[in-house]
Amino acid sequence: MRFSTTRSILLQPVVLIAMVGCIVAASLFLWFPSVLEAANEGRSRWSFSVVNGFFWMQVLIVVGCCVVGLGKSAANLAYGQRWLPNAIAIVLLLPIFLVLIVFWQKVSA
Repeated sequence: MRFSTTRSILLQPVVLIAMVGCIVAASLFLWFPSVLEAANEGRSRWSFSVVNGFFWMQVLIVVGCCVVGLGKSAANLAYGQRWLPNAIAIVLLLPIFLVLIVFWQKVSA
């Protein structure tokens, strides 16, 4: 019985959006700095403009997942739907969203 409950919670749209956002954010923050540095120094087979475009595409995906996931979770909670999947989505996405806000402030400064 527990497996089906866990599976049903993980298949909720807000949780799926949160997991996609976490996977893309992990790729962005863990893997991408070395690729960007290699492209900038000419050690990569990809040009810097391609790597930079891929970087901003990942940033937009993460921002989209955060905004949609947090908004949908808040709306679900306001309408009295199950709290556990929405709380999971908020817990996963809120720290990423806060890190992106700090990142954006440093980039724009």
